[in-house]
Amino acid sequence: MSSGLHKYGHIDFNNLDGKANYNKRPTYSDTKLCNNLFARELAGRVEGSGISVYCLRPGIVRTDLGRHVPLFKLLRYILWPVSWLLVKGPYEGCQTVLHCAVSEELQGINGRFYANCAEEPWSKVSLDDAVAVQLWNVSEELTGIR
Repeated sequence: MSSGLHKYGHIDFNNLDGKANYNKRPTYSDTKLCNNLFARELAGRVEGSGISVYCLRPGIVRTDLGRHVPLFKLLRYILWPVSWLLVKGPYEGCQTVLHCAVSEELQGINGRFYANCAEEPWSKVSLDDAVAVQLWNVSEELTGIR
């Protein structure tokens, strides 16, 4: 699961745990970029196995994701009436997830990015193969799973 904010992400291998200079906003973008890079690397590793890997962004969905962000709480009450017109509800927000999970037209397709139930090109920042491999290797080390 990704977000359009992944385009602002940066992978700092010296601070993957976020202990130094933690900030919620850039960290969210960083983690979504990690999801993209990890999905691309996983797709390459399972190629030909019958397993399909998809990465997607649901768009802006009316959820409680920002419930601990003070500005979000204020904006939520101010913009709530308008949000019904401009922001997807949970039902609409999960459609791309369902499309990737059950669509017969995607059977056998692997390693693609989706939004609004349609394939989109990977962003430039998501195409860094060297960072994707390094992220995979670090993840193996940190989890102890090979």
